[in-house]
Formats: sequence, structure tokens, C-alpha cells
Amino acid sequence: MTARTRSVTGSIAAMGEHLAIELAFRRLRSVTGDRLAVSVSGKRRESFGSPGNPVVARIEVRDPVVFRRLLLAGEAGLGDAYVDGLWEADDLVAALAWGARARSIVGFSDSMTAFGRRLGARAAGRRNRPRNAQRSKRNATAHYDLGNDFYRLWLDESMTYSCAVFESPNQPLEAAQAAKHRMMAAKARIPAGGRVLDIGCGWGAFARFAAREYDCHVTGVTLSPSQLELARERVAAEGLNSRVALELEDYRAVTGKFDAIVSIGMFEHVGAPYWQEFFRRCAALLPRGGRLALQTITVPDHALRGHVANVGWIQQNIFPGAVLPSLAAIERAASPAGFLATNVEDIGLHYATTLHHWRERFRSQLPAIRSLGHDDRFIRRWDYYLALSEAGFLTRTTSDVQVVLEKIECSQATPPHG
Repeated sequence: MTARTRSVTGSIAAMGEHLAIELAFRRLRSVTGDRLAVSVSGKRRESFGSPGNPVVARIEVRDPVVFRRLLLAGEAGLGDAYVDGLWEADDLVAALAWGARARSIVGFSDSMTAFGRRLGARAAGRRNRPRNAQRSKRNATAHYDLGNDFYRLWLDESMTYSCAVFESPNQPLEAAQAAKHRMMAAKARIPAGGRVLDIGCGWGAFARFAAREYDCHVTGVTLSPSQLELARERVAAEGLNSRVALELEDYRAVTGKFDAIVSIGMFEHVGAPYWQEFFRRCAALLPRGGRLALQTITVPDHALRGHVANVGWIQQNIFPGAVLPSLAAIERAASPAGFLATNVEDIGLHYATTLHHWRERFRSQLPAIRSLGHDDRFIRRWDYYLALSEAGFLTRTTSDVQVVLEKIECSQATPPHG
């Protein structure tokens, strides 16, 4: 941190509430379009956006310290302030979507005053890099081992924790998840009786679907003991033990040959330095012409450098070690392993709908969540995560893609090793 940055940061930390509000409001007044109404301690009220445009959300700031946090730490400071109960919104998703659209104009995240916070976040990001199986397992269990009872409260009956694909506006969530599984199976071109690898199998929903519908043999790997326990129970309950084998194993340790590989919602946890290694491992497990069907959250390619360099609020609070790729980055990383992207489908807006379902279910289960031992800060953190994610997909700040990668070359594919 430079002396100038320390001086600016120190000045903002010591500034009075009035000055912090004025500095924040000055930036917000440059935003055009739909309006955001802000009330501070029930006294000062102002709206930001173009006159005559509708107010899409109203924010009540309970403690003016929110503005100092915003100036010092950008969007991460705003998220932490919400978890601390310092501000509320009548429509949290709409408020966060407004902020996402205004990000390039307001620029809180790019402020020099946030430099020190970013340095600390980057250091944490380096500590959480999934450079080996042990680190990957630690990152996975931090999120997925919160307990099957917790996730059972708000996921659909299949326990699928990834983007669904809605074939009609009123389609139930579980049916939309089944539609997604059908799409991924078709894109992987699973042969009847074939061998399929499911990387990041979660609670086993896709593995069970593929075994039932394609009469194939599925090997699924996960790093979450809690997920594995329930997934195995469900495999046994459906009489699929002869066709589904689920293991607590890192993708780097998988050996053998498979006709197809499917990975849904796992690539986000691989880590940017290891993207090429992921595809080399997959290529070594497939024959020429074999397919890897990959579903993953993405960022626009122009935003990739900043996303990889900066550890955001979700990475700090929800998914340690997670890094989102861009579509172009996937192709760049997969090509040296002999893969060619033969089909790409953007399903990002479906993820906004999926998250809307999850958040409604989550909020309807608050007494049950508290009964599991989770306090109000936990609930606010998860509510903010679900709302922030939905806003990201609605504004296309993030998206979700299904990519078919076909192995057309073998020369650079290396066999997996321990």
C-alpha cells in the first residue's frame, strides 16, 4: 500500500458521518435510468437515477457508518454491513441489481480507498487456492458440509444445487432440474450401457438420472462427506447400486476410461491456475471423439482479469477459493488438451429464476433454519448471497453456460497421476 493510499484510507476512516454520506451521494447522483430511493436513519431521503423514472427499490440505512464502509471497502463493505443489520431494502434483489447496473458509473469497487481491503482479500484468495486435493476438500466442506438438513429445507426434492432450465414459466423447480439433466445427458452423448464420469456429483441427482434413463454405469466424485452420505443412501433406495458408484475423491485422482464426462456446477471451484490441468485430466479419461459436457457460471471475458485478481464478497463469505471463468477462457484452457467447443448454450437467465425459487424457499423456512442452530447473521449472510447472485444473473454480470467439449486430438492429453 502506498503512502498516498494509506493517507486516503485513514482520512475516510476518520471522517465524520456527514462527509461520508456526501461523498457517497455525490457518486450516486451521476447514475441515470431507474431510480433507487435511500433513507438515512429515517431522516434524510434522496433518490438516485433519472427524474421521472420509476423507483425500483427503497433502502433504509439504519446506521450512517454504512457509507464509510462503502467508501473504504466497496461492494464487500456493503455486503458486510447488510449482514451486520445496518441497512435494509424493500426489494433486496432489485436494489442489488440497480447497484450492478450502476457499478461502472459509481465505481466504489475501483476506489483507491478500497486498495488495502483488496490486498487482504487477495491474500485470502491465495490461501484458498485449490492447488491440491486437500485444499480443494477444505474449500468444499466449508460450504457443502453445512448439513444435509439445511439444504433439504430449500432445494428441490432431487437436491440439485445448480441452475435449472425452465421449459415453461410456471414449471416446478424439480421438473426444471430434470430438464437440465436431460439436456446435459444429450449433450454428453451418453451411449446406452456406457461409462460416464460425473465430476462434482453433489447429492447424486444427475448420476441417478443418467443410470435410470440411459442404463449406463456412472462414477461420481465429490469432496463433501455429507453429500456423499446422502447421495449413496438415495442410490441404494432407488436400487441403483449396480450402476452408480459414488466416491469421496478429487478429480485429479480419477483413473480409467469413460465414454463421456459430465460436470455441473463444479468448474467454478477448480481455480484459474488449474483450468488447463482440469482439461488435461478429463482428456486423458476420454477416447478420441468423447465428450465433456460442462455447465458452469461465467463472467464476461472483459471482466475476467478483474474477477480473478479480486476476491469478492461471495468468495470471502460463501465460496472460498471459487473463481468464475469466461467462455473464452474455457476455450483457451481446453484447447491444449485437444478439446474443441462444438456447442455452447447460455442459460444464465434460467439461473436467476432458479435463485428466485431457492430464496423464496429459504425465506419460508427461517424458523426451521434457526432450529438447526443458525443465527440471524448466518441467515442474513445467506439471504444476501442468494439475492446478490440473482441480481448478477438478471443484469448479466454473471451468466451460466452449457459447453460441449469434444476431444479431437490426443497429443497433449496427459494421463492422471497421484
